[in-house]
Amino acid sequence: PRSTLFPYTTLFRSVHLKGSTKLDNGITVDVIIQLETDQSTAGGGQTSNAANASSNNSIDESYVRLHGGFGDLRMGSTKNASNVMATMAPSVGITSSNDGDASNVIIKPSSVSVGTDTLLGTSDDMKIAYYTPVFSGFQVGASLTPSNSEADTMPAVGGPAGTDTQEYNIALGYLSKLGGVDVSADVSYSEIHGEVASSSKGWRAGINLGFGNVVVGGSYRDTSELDSLVAGTSSSPEETSFDAGITYSSGPWAVGINYLSVSAPLATSTPGDDAATQIFLGASYSLGPGVDLLGNVFRATWEDESSADSANNDGWGALAGISVSF
Repeated sequence: PRSTLFPYTTLFRSVHLKGSTKLDNGITVDVIIQLETDQSTAGGGQTSNAANASSNNSIDESYVRLHGGFGDLRMGSTKNASNVMATMAPSVGITSSNDGDASNVIIKPSSVSVGTDTLLGTSDDMKIAYYTPVFSGFQVGASLTPSNSEADTMPAVGGPAGTDTQEYNIALGYLSKLGGVDVSADVSYSEIHGEVASSSKGWRAGINLGFGNVVVGGSYRDTSELDSLVAGTSSSPEETSFDAGITYSSGPWAVGINYLSVSAPLATSTPGDDAATQIFLGASYSLGPGVDLLGNVFRATWEDESSADSANNDGWGALAGISVSF
């Protein structure tokens, strides 16, 4: 059917472990390990066999962080600078249009080749990242991913025999208050170098404005080929996406709505765009310090260039949960 709706359950989705010590020279050293504990998750993907639950737990991010007056240095499996400093549409609830969770409820057909956010490079591959101290609200971040192979051998990149990819990210963020308005913004650039068909470049920008209890904002991303040999062909990673949202909070309550649109005009040699649209309504209620009830009602649409039912899907979904932090 073109429209689907079914429950999706996730319990104790992740546990974040952190150890910290401050050296005599003033530098603070942190070790961060994020354990993915969702029984439906194994190595970042879903499983269909409950019997495999015992092997499903996996590590998401795990890295060492050194920070002090010099800035913030991170080494290990962590997000790139473009993602860490990204400003996206404000949202409320257990998830949002930019989290990619809609595809777990309203299934994205395999023929629809589009992303599900406005981020640049979302992997947690091993990398080194540095963030400067904040100067008058401005901060610069940069990261290098030597290889996406997750192996102890030297990266096999470059030349006709290269099989791995490298990623470079640089971002500029701004967080301050201008008059009575809270401003959060970013702009970043990324390049992924690998085989011709898997090399790309992209940029993104986002801004949020806070007016008392109301926050409004959005972001935009544009990705294209890095090598001219794939320009204008179905091998080109050309894609654009944008989101927009608004939230309102009062006492223990918060509500919001956000929207995402993604388009890939060269997904295949068939004329037309692969596209996705999502609209999320969300709400949260604080039961007490660190304990929140969360919920979303949303609609997702996945569109292929063709009109075949098997290549297109849309529907409504609902998600609810509780967040506990301490």
